[in-house]
Amino acid sequence: MTLRDKIARELEMREMSIRELAALFECSEREVVQHLRHVMRSARARGRRMYVLPALCLKCGAEIRCRRIRSVRKCPECRSTHVMPPRFRIM
Repeated sequence: MTLRDKIARELEMREMSIRELAALFECSEREVVQHLRHVMRSARARGRRMYVLPALCLKCGAEIRCRRIRSVRKCPECRSTHVMPPRFRIM
C-alpha cells in the first residue's frame, strides 16, 4: 500500500490537518501537501469528495480560506500566529 493510499484511508476515517498527517506518516509537511493534491484527484475519480475545513484564527475568529492546499501560519486579518490549521476529510 502506498503512502497516498494510507493517507486516503486515514482521511476516510477521520479529519486531520497537514501537520497531523506528517507526524503520523513521519514525512515533511511539504510532502503531505503534494500527496493531498493527488489524493483529492483519486477521491474524485472514485466518486468521493475531499472536504476542507478552513483554518480558523483563535484570536479574532476569522475563517481563513485558501484555494490551494497549504498550511496557514498567520491570520490575514489580525496577523496573529494563533491559528487552527485547515483540516481535511474524505467522504
